[in-house]
Amino acid sequence: MSNRVRITMITNASSLSSLPQVLKEIKQEYGQILELKVYPVHEIDEELVEEEKLVRDLKASDIILMDIRSNGRSLQLVKKVSQETASTVIPLLGGSPEMMKLARLGSFSMKNLPHREGAKVAVEIEYRKIQKMTSLIEKIGKFLPFGAIKHARNWVLAVKYWSHSGKENIKNLLLFVSREYGGTKVFPDPPRETPEYGIYHPVWEKFFNSYEEYAGYALKDKNKPTVGILYYGGIHYDSSAVGATALIRELEKRDINVLPVITSGVLNLEPAEKIFLAGGERRIDALVSLIWFRLNGGPLGGDPSRTAELLNLMNIPFFTPATMYSREIEKWQDSPAGISPVETLATVTFPELDGAIEPVPLFGLQDLEDGLALKVTSEIPGRAAKIAGRLSRRLDLARKPGKDKRIAFIIYNYPPGEDNLGGGAYLDTFASLENILKALGENGYRVEIPQEGLKEAFLNKGLVNSGSWISQEITFKNAVSVSLHSYLKYFKQLPGELQKDMINDWGNPPGEIMVREGQIMIPGIILGNIFVGLQPSRGIHEDQEKSYHDKALPPHHQYLAFYKYLEEEFKADAVMHIGTHGTLEFLPGKELGMSGKCYPDLFIGEMPHFYLYHVTNPSEAMIAKRRSYATIINYPSPPFTTSQLYGRFLHLEDLIAEYQENLASGDEARAERVKERIKVTAGELNLETADPGELHRELFAMKRAIIPEGLHIFGRNFGDEDTVKLLTFMSRSERSGVPSLHCLLAEAGGLKYEECLQGKNGNGLEEAERKAVLFWQALLPVLKAGLPEESRLEELAGKYILQKPDLEKVLAYYGEVVRKIMKSDGLKNLLEALDGKFVSPNIAGDPLRTPEVFPTGSNSYQFDPRLIPTDTAYARGREIAENTLQAFYAENGRYPQTVGVVLWGFETAKTRGESVGQILAYLGLKLIHGRSWYPAIEVIPLEELKRPRIDVNVNICGFFRDLFPNLVKTLDDGFRLAAELEEPEEDNYIKKHTREICASLEKDGEEKTLARKLAGARLFGPRPGEYGTNLTGLIETANWEKETELSSSYRACMGHIYGLNIHGEKADKVFKNLLSRTELVSQVRDTHEYEITDLDHYYEFFGGLSRAVEEIRGEKPRMLFSDTTGEIVSTVKVSQAIKRGINTRLLNPLWIKGLLKHDYHGAQKVSDRVEYLIGLAATVGVESKTFSRVADGLLFNPEILEALKKNNPFATQEMTKRLMEAVKRGYWEATEEELEKLRDLYLQIEGDLEERMD
Repeated sequence: MSNRVRITMITNASSLSSLPQVLKEIKQEYGQILELKVYPVHEIDEELVEEEKLVRDLKASDIILMDIRSNGRSLQLVKKVSQETASTVIPLLGGSPEMMKLARLGSFSMKNLPHREGAKVAVEIEYRKIQKMTSLIEKIGKFLPFGAIKHARNWVLAVKYWSHSGKENIKNLLLFVSREYGGTKVFPDPPRETPEYGIYHPVWEKFFNSYEEYAGYALKDKNKPTVGILYYGGIHYDSSAVGATALIRELEKRDINVLPVITSGVLNLEPAEKIFLAGGERRIDALVSLIWFRLNGGPLGGDPSRTAELLNLMNIPFFTPATMYSREIEKWQDSPAGISPVETLATVTFPELDGAIEPVPLFGLQDLEDGLALKVTSEIPGRAAKIAGRLSRRLDLARKPGKDKRIAFIIYNYPPGEDNLGGGAYLDTFASLENILKALGENGYRVEIPQEGLKEAFLNKGLVNSGSWISQEITFKNAVSVSLHSYLKYFKQLPGELQKDMINDWGNPPGEIMVREGQIMIPGIILGNIFVGLQPSRGIHEDQEKSYHDKALPPHHQYLAFYKYLEEEFKADAVMHIGTHGTLEFLPGKELGMSGKCYPDLFIGEMPHFYLYHVTNPSEAMIAKRRSYATIINYPSPPFTTSQLYGRFLHLEDLIAEYQENLASGDEARAERVKERIKVTAGELNLETADPGELHRELFAMKRAIIPEGLHIFGRNFGDEDTVKLLTFMSRSERSGVPSLHCLLAEAGGLKYEECLQGKNGNGLEEAERKAVLFWQALLPVLKAGLPEESRLEELAGKYILQKPDLEKVLAYYGEVVRKIMKSDGLKNLLEALDGKFVSPNIAGDPLRTPEVFPTGSNSYQFDPRLIPTDTAYARGREIAENTLQAFYAENGRYPQTVGVVLWGFETAKTRGESVGQILAYLGLKLIHGRSWYPAIEVIPLEELKRPRIDVNVNICGFFRDLFPNLVKTLDDGFRLAAELEEPEEDNYIKKHTREICASLEKDGEEKTLARKLAGARLFGPRPGEYGTNLTGLIETANWEKETELSSSYRACMGHIYGLNIHGEKADKVFKNLLSRTELVSQVRDTHEYEITDLDHYYEFFGGLSRAVEEIRGEKPRMLFSDTTGEIVSTVKVSQAIKRGINTRLLNPLWIKGLLKHDYHGAQKVSDRVEYLIGLAATVGVESKTFSRVADGLLFNPEILEALKKNNPFATQEMTKRLMEAVKRGYWEATEEELEKLRDLYLQIEGDLEERMD
């Protein structure tokens, strides 16, 4: 035993299935010369390996071979052991500089390898540098084979053996290192090198020298479609070939040709350009990549424009199945999370940046029964067939003429009823659909558009989900239906446990929802080869004990019947969901990496899926892409305008101007009288202050507030007037090194822009904005044609008193924005998508914050999560943190010990991490982005921080968990690092609280190690597989009595920990403990489209957290809302934020009229905001006077009331019900006169509706 060479191998690679045979052959040839231990990296990092055993094996090793591609736990253990031993350490495949420094082969070492700490490099593995280094060493070694150079050359040979892989290379690697560093007398062969790329068929195990050779052998029937498959050669061949083989077999069953190409995984564009697309000739009809990361450049990434050019030129669908090289199939099957965090980034997030779609898991790891604890890749049963089936249907779109295609459009009716047909975020759904249907008809599709219009067709035929006014008899008469016989056939195709779940919650088929005479009703209209239908409800309004977005709640029977009808009976060639958002993608199942037991996967079946999605919402769009296999076609926000003043606000502005004039003229007595009138008027408007100076700033902010103007109609692009407004609002802020045009114009007029923004010279800002409008009106026609001539630049610089370099930057940046706005063509992209063509990807976000979202009509992707927070986001987050702490300190004379922060994926994707920066700032930490998956965390010393480290109770939504698994780890690491600092507890509240919580858990009987782990956690969210709470469902259904029910519900939904190898573990005690310590609650407003009054998720999370804290502590926390949509961060009390939303939008005639231009949907959106007020009142509190103002401004205003009723009488009736609910719950202390008017109005609208329905 002592004569054996002890080798420990720590590896990411799963291509070691040949290792048992290798060891057998070595033993037969040389005897028992080796003792090999193998440890998978992911098992070490996930703490599945006993650390003591691993360390013992490493210390006993003569040679350590490692292929570690992150700076995680495995690398740190090797680093620690290598410092204590003299073992030979051989990095086998590149790695971070930290890993490369561990290389030690004889007298050759890389411990002095230079690298820049914190360099802005996006990945850890610098393959190209390693290739150059190995090439150089190899050349020198040929001439100087002695000393350190010899050992350096040995390292190069070891890397070659490993990277080219295969049984013979693995065998000879072990022999080689045993001879060189173990003293054995063996005779290894040199490395067998494989080509960088080429055509290789894994089933036939045959390499082809050219495309022509392969085509003559395998592509004899040119009428069949051909799918290109790009998969790994070299070290990952065995693993990747498992997936390629399974997919090839399934595609060939469907009469589809394949063109399989192996690649190193780094230079993928070369084989794509030379084999898939040669001389401008496209040789394939779809592309499937089994490669991790982006298509060009491996993990380091190459020029994305080359990839975009290639994919747009090929103009075919680009699929990337999820490939699990480091997750066991069994673990994936059992895990609600599905895919691991690293694989989420590598196999889903990065490919999406190139426009890749449909991350269906194809293969994962299984144990190899060999005594070596080896893992090998294996096909996931049924998933290759799923991928091939969906791919085949997408290919059909390109081959089938439009006249024969059957397309299903799905609109929403949530909450169910007559008032909510066709909901969609900032989308006029019916007008958009009519544009789409018209375009389809013009392009050869068989379409029959109803003469009365779609909306009227649905209402007249009674096609609603669970209507309140329309009888089910009318619905049954006009709806499509599915027979019980057919439904039972569909139902029995479901996995047994899913059948059981549906029966437990909804009874035996067909259930009770939308059922009549044993038939399941499908509310929809068939228009030739087009179907337009209503997505089924989730059932909580019909059965109010159930909650919306509760993913543990299975869909009811009508939900299954609806999607099965589309696939099996209507036989849809494609389905398209219209607007943000539906519920299919939120049905029960894994968070990512769907199985055949996940409802979204089952219900969408093999139907190609397209989704019109609001460009502002990247987080939820990613869920639709990943869980329901949607290809996004995004649409922009509506045009924007400024709020302006109206009604009594104009009067107040006049009074303030009069007051200032009186002061200036020295007439103080008159000024005092005017000041009293100002106080009275401010009180009538329910403003927070009566101070003329503060009111002046408040009115100035209100006038300048940006508000959306109505809704977007798909197929309608921005006109010149709208584009000028967009450019005016965009150019308020400095961005990407481009100066703020408004700042330049203000300073050209002798003003300091910062002072103007602080309200010290409001007229200066107004003047800058006026000049900016004129500037863009003059320059827009020029920019449409290109950048102005040099002489014109000189003229413009002189005219606007601007420096020429500043002007050039402004025009270059916004000239590109103009061209991208002009390129936006959602309707064209929709038609091409239905023809099976490629939908180009683009980043999603707030158009005003991120003009790069243009052109719209693109396939949305999220900002690269590794780069969050950006430097700008961290700086603004730090400002938010200081604003909130100073506000608390000013009121209490001390800092809060714990702050509650709401952290959304929605916000993180758009601000690029402002709330993350805020959390880090509370803790006194900052991140250094480098080459690793995870950034380094730097501690800010207390002397520099000049305050204690604040504890943070972070409440995340499920979108954050799913989209940013890397940030979950980074933040958790930060919390634990801060809690372990050697500092006094009076200066480190998280340290203090962690110790106290740990002691409390141990006292309650928790095991010590687990208690320490739980006590250090600070990220709380919904249970695995869920995305939010059930507060929205409770508010919508009014199915609650006391506010304590809401807070208890919030705690029950959100008390799950995420962090150090903990994924959604229920931890009520820890959560309750932290809630009891939370003194301040904070959230960021991140987008121009939504104020706190415009979105139910604000009361759900910010309100839910605040109410939960209040229940536990017995007093309200300080509630602060930070708006980062403007040039400067504004932090205000929640009551001010609510009033801002009410004043700039809900009661603003400009906002109301903009909405009411859209038939039916306008009043629907107004009604939504009234409902959200109830949610805010129940959680954070809304003043009674606010409800009086809402009633006066909407329902007691004859002109507005008539417009609302004409637009959507059902929604208007819902508003009256909500205001009556406010009275009933005690939120509105309405006068008898107000109550009487409200009751009369309710009865009047009720009578009108009954008459209409007769």
